[in-house]
Amino acid sequence: MPADLQSKSEETPNYAALRTDPQGGRADLGSAVSMVGTCPYMCPDEELLRREREGDIQLLETPQPGTLHPESWTYRDTVVKRFRRSAADYKLDVPEWVRPPDVLERVCSYLEEWIMVR
Repeated sequence: MPADLQSKSEETPNYAALRTDPQGGRADLGSAVSMVGTCPYMCPDEELLRREREGDIQLLETPQPGTLHPESWTYRDTVVKRFRRSAADYKLDVPEWVRPPDVLERVCSYLEEWIMVR
């Protein structure tokens, strides 16, 4: 686990604050704007911490220095965000959870080079 995430591993994210309107109202689409993702990693920190806490990191996502991955790699370099559908009461359009195009390109390159080839 990266050093800066070890201190966050005890924190529990406030997922309730990320849910849609508690009264079930609809959003005003006239004020909608395009979202720009800000997650600089292949997997958002919140998901990485949750998956590590739950023991949900797969074997190919585990850094394997000397065999598969370079020595300096951590979970941030190997764990890939899982696919998840948004639900009626749970929005996934949080900029910190969405990767920008350059990060998506890095993820695709990683999956092709380190997973598909091996």
